[in-house]
Amino acid sequence: MRTEELLQKAKNSFAAGPAKYTAALRDFLVLQKDYQELELLVAEQGLDEEQLQYASVDTEEIDLLNTFARLKSYKINYYVGKIYLQRNNWLKAQEAFEQHLTDFESDDDALDSLGIVYEQLEQTEDALQVYSMALQINTNNSSARHNRARLYMDAKQYQLALYDLKTATTLQPKNIYFLNSLAECLLNLNNTLLALQCYARCFDAATEQDTPFVRVIKDSLPPTILALVYEIQDKFVAAREIYFTQLQDNQRDPVILNQIGSTYHKQQNYKEAKAFYNTMIKCDQKSDVGWASRGECLYGLRKYKLALGSAKIALDLNPEDKDYRDLAKNCVGGQIMQAFRSRQKLRT
Repeated sequence: MRTEELLQKAKNSFAAGPAKYTAALRDFLVLQKDYQELELLVAEQGLDEEQLQYASVDTEEIDLLNTFARLKSYKINYYVGKIYLQRNNWLKAQEAFEQHLTDFESDDDALDSLGIVYEQLEQTEDALQVYSMALQINTNNSSARHNRARLYMDAKQYQLALYDLKTATTLQPKNIYFLNSLAECLLNLNNTLLALQCYARCFDAATEQDTPFVRVIKDSLPPTILALVYEIQDKFVAAREIYFTQLQDNQRDPVILNQIGSTYHKQQNYKEAKAFYNTMIKCDQKSDVGWASRGECLYGLRKYKLALGSAKIALDLNPEDKDYRDLAKNCVGGQIMQAFRSRQKLRT
């Protein structure tokens, strides 16, 4: 039977039902000697040696026994394990992966997959062991890095997890699952700034297909953390929405007033920012941050004399802060430049 006829038979058989279609497609793949696709078909349908020997084509033309022998050199059990893994049949997946690894003991991807199965079967120590075995074989297996890191995090071994997660995100810098885990690890290590930056990278890398997972991440984060991530992404309106919601509970909260002012400040909307800093100072007159931020806004509005007054108060409250001293110097410089320009105008 010619290849074209066999392919047409496979297409025609589809209407007769999956079983007949599978048999016809199997015969076509054998004739084409497309062993890679054939092994996937065998794995998906769970065909055994006896079933594979049966075909509707002339066995003199196609040596099916030889074909099955060829298939044994491929990763049939690995694909079978993957299918059972997708179907959440953990015991069948375990059996398939372990059988595969008897023939391919250095397959790091199979070891990684077996680790996932062990986790589902609550065999944590076994999972950790096979992830480590996979990484001994291939240090660049990013999935095994991430999976081992998750187990370290569950055990609160955050430094060990951090090493694996940094490696995984270096290998796959736009993998949102890896970035999310790295951000979570950094938070647990009290490295808040890097964690925020990592969440921002995660959200920036997300595609439309990732929307459900990103929504889960955002819902799980404390509102203030999420707002700060938005600020890093320059999504100031989204950040303010969160801050304004928090402000409803306490309209005199200086921390939230400062954050709202900061979002306007970063957008160089000095007038709006100053209004919130003014309210913040009324709530906490000893806030050097509030006075300095107010001074910066006044400087941006070219009101140098008022800006200098705010900078001096900030310095009185915190004399060691270099930024406050620089602000005061800039205000003096601004006044001098302003006076110079005024004189120039008078002369002209």
